[in-house]
Parts: sequence; structure tokens; C-alpha cells
Amino acid sequence: MKQKMTRREISLAFLLLVLCLAVWGISAGGKSVKTSDYEVRLAAARRMQACMDAVKSDKQERNIPLNPEDIFETGMLGEEYNGITTTLGDLQAKRTTANSDMAALCVALLEKAGVKQGDTVGVGVSGSFPSMNLAVLCACEEMKVKALTIPSVGASTYGANNPELTFPAMLKLLTKDGLLTDNVLVVTLGGDSDCGLSMDPELRNQVEQNLKNLGITLWKEPDFQKNLQQRMALYQKYGPISCYIGVGGNMTSIGVSGKKMVYGVTQPKELLAPVTEKSGLLDLYHDKGLPVINLLDIKKLCTDYGLPFDPAVLPTPGTSAIYYVTTYSVPAVVITLLLAFAVLISYWRRRKKR
Repeated sequence: MKQKMTRREISLAFLLLVLCLAVWGISAGGKSVKTSDYEVRLAAARRMQACMDAVKSDKQERNIPLNPEDIFETGMLGEEYNGITTTLGDLQAKRTTANSDMAALCVALLEKAGVKQGDTVGVGVSGSFPSMNLAVLCACEEMKVKALTIPSVGASTYGANNPELTFPAMLKLLTKDGLLTDNVLVVTLGGDSDCGLSMDPELRNQVEQNLKNLGITLWKEPDFQKNLQQRMALYQKYGPISCYIGVGGNMTSIGVSGKKMVYGVTQPKELLAPVTEKSGLLDLYHDKGLPVINLLDIKKLCTDYGLPFDPAVLPTPGTSAIYYVTTYSVPAVVITLLLAFAVLISYWRRRKKR
């Protein structure tokens, strides 16, 4: 047997309907406008595109073939696997980061972390996501933020694992071309013990010689704790830094405990697990009260900021959601709420007369 709705239930249902109409009215009045830093984000994207174009051109000059999986021919995907490849990587994520809008995303992340013009940040990058590395550095350039960088050679599949053009070599090329400022503190091999112990010895020697020819001497410290302390000492010497950014899976950033720092921006007061002897720089700097940015879960970042993941077509810089915010007309919001309130008052008056 069906039960009739009580007056109270009818009233609550009506109230819910009115509120829904109010929310709809406010939403309908929303307008997409450029972010206040639109020009900075766009400039960062254009700089990143110029960097990627320069890397691609250099690959062509060296007769390094583009990977067939690099469907947009960005030049930013390396080999699927070779003797200096450290771990397995996600092809879709690698393709996704070869989108210059990633630099605009990094501007947004740095701003969210409280980084501003004139600040100095610490950056630790592996060769796994060369495009994301460039995105961070290009964002810093356009924000006029000094990015003290410690890059490593080691890369996961499809990363910067061409022995002739590893990520530290890319950086040397780009600073020489004037596209990036040379703020590299030291360069490491990365991989096992941050010294490339698991790499193919012949290819590792080839990489070391290639870097030596560019004037780059590799820094090696296999002891995990000493490695971390010496890195922090360098950041302090040339800083101090106001934020730490880790890109890729270098153990010095993420640690060796298997525990993963939250992806994206983590503010100083957000509670996380206690620091241990297995913690990396993301945890250590967070524990010291600094905001940190962990750039590893690309799919989540794209979802959170409205960027396409492994898109079929690359968007034109300046058109993606990362460049816009939705604003609402104050008069429209007020009118909508007043109308909703008037409907409620009218309803309650009629109810009292019954």
C-alpha cells in the first residue's frame, strides 16, 4: 500500500527544487575568462615548444630516429628500451607530457604552492619525463623564478634514454641556445644507487664520455643518506629554496620506502606519514615546512586541471582549460537568489492562509 507524502516532505521537496533552480541559474550565468596570469602561462608554453623544437632538430642533426610512437613527432620520446633504461614507463603519459600546455600547468602548480617572482626553488629531475622537466623549467623562466636543478641520466621506457642525447645533454643544448638559464648544480647518472649501477656498462661509459665532451662531469654518491644531505647542502648554498619540485621517479626525490608522496602540490601543513631514513627530498623538505610538488602521476594531474590525456590532437596553446577560469556575474547571482527567495516566501505565505 502506497503512503502519501506528508506536508513536511512536500515542503522539503519543493525547497530542494527551488534551490536546484537557484544553483542552475547561477551556473548558467557563468562565464569562462582568461586567468589573471594568462600571458605568463602562454609564454611558458611557447618557450617549452621552442625547447622541444630545438631537441627535435638536434636529434635530426645527429640522425637519431624519432620513435614511431611519437605520433606528433615532437622528438621528446626516446627508445622503448635499451641498456640505460632504468624502469618501465607509461607510453601514454610520455606522449601526454609532450604538450606545451604542460608548462602552463606548471605555472598554475607553482602559484598554488605559493612560489612567486624572485623566489628560488629546488628541482630534481630524472630522464623519465623530459617534456615535464622542460615544462617546470620554462614555467620558472617566465615566472622569473630561479630553478636550481639537479638532473639525472636514468630514464624509464620512452623517456630521454637515447645515449647520444640524455636529458642533461638536452639541458646543455638548450642553455647554449639561450632558451633556458643554466642553473644546473650537479648531474648524476640516476638509476640504481643514483650511480647507474644497473645500466649496461658499455652504454653507461658511452653516456659518460658524451657528457664529458659537453663539459659535464658526473657526480656520484652511492650512499643514500650522504647523497640527500649533499643535495640539500647545494640547494642551501645557492638558495635557500622556498619549494622543492620532483619530476619522475628518481629515488632521491621519492625515497626508497615505496611510500609515495601525494601527487601535485602538497602544502606544508598537510599531514603525511613520518619521515624515516628511507624518505626522499619531497618528504624531507615537506617536513621542514616547505611546499613540495610531485610530478609523476600525469593522468591524475590532467584530470585535476582539465588537460587532455594522450590526446588524438594537440590543442593550440592558449585554448585549453588551464588558461581559463569560470566567473559569475554578481548581479546575475543576486537576482537568481532573490527570485528563489521570493518563490519560497510566496509559497510559505500561501501555506499559512490554508
